[in-house]
Amino acid sequence: MRERLFHLLLIACFAFLFYSNSFGNFFVWNDWTLIIENYLVKDWSNLPEIFTSAFWKPLLGEPPQIYRPLVLLSFTADFLLWGLNPWGYHLSNLLLHVLNSLLVYSLMGFYTSPLTACVGSLLFAVHPIHTEAVTYISGRVELLMSLFLLGGTVVFLATLSVGIKRLEQRMQQDTRLRQRVRHLCMILKKGRKRQY
Repeated sequence: MRERLFHLLLIACFAFLFYSNSFGNFFVWNDWTLIIENYLVKDWSNLPEIFTSAFWKPLLGEPPQIYRPLVLLSFTADFLLWGLNPWGYHLSNLLLHVLNSLLVYSLMGFYTSPLTACVGSLLFAVHPIHTEAVTYISGRVELLMSLFLLGGTVVFLATLSVGIKRLEQRMQQDTRLRQRVRHLCMILKKGRKRQY
């Protein structure tokens, strides 16, 4: 347990430290369109419209093509917490990346030793391929997708392993029950032979 906690803290620290340089960055490219110029993310009263409109529709007036309400919902939460301060949006992306790195550790823990899972998760946490998703605020799409995919897989495997353990316990209980019934039958059989 202590080893696992140490691994989780190590992974979280590495993921946070390697991408903490993004805190000084500003809004760039699609961040302007999705956050600064987007009226949907500036008030909770737009919540129904967030869930009924396309990702880009309110901005470009094009026909609906992409539906990503959870991303807009997360931008709304950030706007209400941080306003238009990009530091808070970068913090949210970084925390999502830390969570994803911890989920990779949990996922690898099903198949490998804790040390191997830790090394693999550290590699995932600091790999430069995540730079765009973590440091670019609009890259939150990939971070949220990873969070739900990894989280769902971990929950599925945990449920599966619990189900397998229960099945094994039930089989052992059935085996004990069969042994007891067999033993009782043998006793009854011996008792009948004596009566003849």
